[in-house]
Amino acid sequence: MKKLLALKVNAADGKKILDQKNSDQLPDEKSNSSSVLYINMPDDVMQTFRSYQIAIAGRNKKEIAANLSRIGDFYMSQSDYPNAQKSYEKSLALYLQLKIYDSIGSVYLKIEVPSRYEANFTKQLSSIQNAIKAFEQSKNDKGLAESYRRKGIFYNNTEEWQKAVESFEKALIFYPGTLESMIVRIIRLIDHPWSTNFFAR
Repeated sequence: MKKLLALKVNAADGKKILDQKNSDQLPDEKSNSSSVLYINMPDDVMQTFRSYQIAIAGRNKKEIAANLSRIGDFYMSQSDYPNAQKSYEKSLALYLQLKIYDSIGSVYLKIEVPSRYEANFTKQLSSIQNAIKAFEQSKNDKGLAESYRRKGIFYNNTEEWQKAVESFEKALIFYPGTLESMIVRIIRLIDHPWSTNFFAR
């Protein structure tokens, strides 16, 4: 994987300035220069950062939110969990303003991942629960299935078996396909003391 390098750009009178010749320099949400130039970055990631810059210049909140989410994905791929979470939360804040519930739910599920890696289990669970609320608003069965699946895994890991059972049962309701395929999908994802009895019912 290519190494991510950062170089500071020039500053005047203690203020950040935008180098017009540098198309890769990122402004923030207020069109201020980020003072960071990224080089040796994979092309697809560079394109995301450029799209983010263009979205900010055009004050397109939906595109800013989408690119922030993708930037969070990039940080996750680098195991940079704090910056991933920051990017996701900025994306979420914009989607909440826009009331785009499918995207709200999706970003909450993204926030759940770095929260889990950083052992912030309170935030992990609240992210899953908020994703469920968002997907209920948008009536997104696939999103609900995934959210309840993760909730079941969360409670399985905390050994709260009854809550795990209830969550997996709800996930089964929303999974597309036949009952048999639903059960196979869940069985492949879990291994716990009650699985045999639960799936024998």
